[in-house]
Amino acid sequence: MGGALAVWAAATKQIPGLEGVVVIDVVGGTALAALPHMMGVLHSRPVMFQSLQAAVDWAVRSGMCKNREMAGVSLVSQLVQSTAGDGGKDVWTWRTPLAASRQYWEGWYTGLSDAFLALPVPKVLLLAGTDRWGCMALHLVSAYTLLHWLSHFHRRDNDQPGQHHQQPGHGCCAPSST
Repeated sequence: MGGALAVWAAATKQIPGLEGVVVIDVVGGTALAALPHMMGVLHSRPVMFQSLQAAVDWAVRSGMCKNREMAGVSLVSQLVQSTAGDGGKDVWTWRTPLAASRQYWEGWYTGLSDAFLALPVPKVLLLAGTDRWGCMALHLVSAYTLLHWLSHFHRRDNDQPGQHHQQPGHGCCAPSST
């Protein structure tokens, strides 16, 4: 969701001195299609964890991450320590209450692809798969050089750290020189 907000902030000139935009795994059409499932994803997440280790265990068990070490690294920024209820016991909860922004989700993704393409700054779009291209592919094929990553970028940074930059690949778009 952050990629959509970055694009709209750039498109409405809310970021002085912006030099470029990198968006990871967000294309307007496919994001809109996924929204009906997002609440189910959020409801399947535990509300809190008794420890960071419990959060890591859940991330690996649920398939959110396959690499235990990287789950520990990525979850630390997504969770905050707080005091729970009457017992006063410290627990870990999600830093961002995503469900609270639900009313805005559709607006964030409607017209996103066009807004991204119209940005007057250099841009990079990293996609996990060609299934995520949607209608945007028609614009990208003629205007950008497409590189193909050999495995899914989205999970790769958590599951195989350091390897996505070693193999040119799928989902990286750069302006075409032709």
